[in-house]
Amino acid sequence: MATPPDRTIALSLSPRDSSRAARLASALAAKSEGQDLLFVSQALILCGLPYSQTDERRITREARTARGRVRVTFQAMLDDVPMPFGKDAVLLSYITTLALLADSPIVNFANAKDYMDQFGEDKGGRTYRLFAERWRRLAGLVIAVERYSTGSHDTDLKVVIKNARLPSRSSLMAARSGFESFVGLQPYYSVTLGTDFWSDLKATAVPLLLPVMRAFSNRPLAWHFVQYLHWQSYVAQAAATDYGHPGSARVDWAELRMMLGSATKHEKQLRRELRAVISDLKLVWPELNARFDGTTLCIAPPDNGVLLVENSEELRNKRVVRQWKRFLAREARLTL
Repeated sequence: MATPPDRTIALSLSPRDSSRAARLASALAAKSEGQDLLFVSQALILCGLPYSQTDERRITREARTARGRVRVTFQAMLDDVPMPFGKDAVLLSYITTLALLADSPIVNFANAKDYMDQFGEDKGGRTYRLFAERWRRLAGLVIAVERYSTGSHDTDLKVVIKNARLPSRSSLMAARSGFESFVGLQPYYSVTLGTDFWSDLKATAVPLLLPVMRAFSNRPLAWHFVQYLHWQSYVAQAAATDYGHPGSARVDWAELRMMLGSATKHEKQLRRELRAVISDLKLVWPELNARFDGTTLCIAPPDNGVLLVENSEELRNKRVVRQWKRFLAREARLTL
């Protein structure tokens, strides 16, 4: 992948905008340093977790793919533990990435510091408390994935996390003090993904570029929408390259709202936010070919075929990426 030209991102006087711009600048600087990847379930790219805290115990999202429709129902199963939301999706992506890279549904790690470093979080007490709360919410999550096609209607109930082990509060405080591993003790954190979820993840995992996703990790709506733009761009490019199909996708507003599941009643404001996400993503991926035609989202193959996940020999030798490319080829064929 060619190294992008230098660009300057002007900082706003707003602290929030300054942080946003700084993250984009950091992503632009890190993009060419390596191809560190995140691996995310396709079902969760199409139908994401809620963006803000909710009292609902059951939420359904729906999206359209080349194969038909996908409907995902999220349910919080533990008493007094709410539905996962917001940055819980970032932690889940971190867990699924570790599982795929280790080729095992069992994920063990000794501390939360690596996760926090990956996503630019501080190491204060509040951050550790939020991490523990996210962990607990994910541990109680069950999803049902329904896939509709012209020939079938398949339903799978998937326990996302079958077993989870969270360290005690005293262990968390020890970790904050720098005592993050003790010889002879079991790992602080342990997760076993549910069998069905693990099988679906291996079959449909989508690689995303970590430095770019890191830039959007504090913005739950943007985090989800950027993943969706990645996915649709990859499918469009594969359809155009391998089958000579234009590959362009047009997603009407009702369809997009159903997929995003945003609770806002302000349609114009939501479209402004989504246009801002596209503009931000183009700062680090100028070849992105996505825009709104009125209220319809149009996504075409990226300019010059430049994708964020580089099609290099190194990546082709990675099992999970090879598997993803086979899955992508099937999706591209179905767009014809």
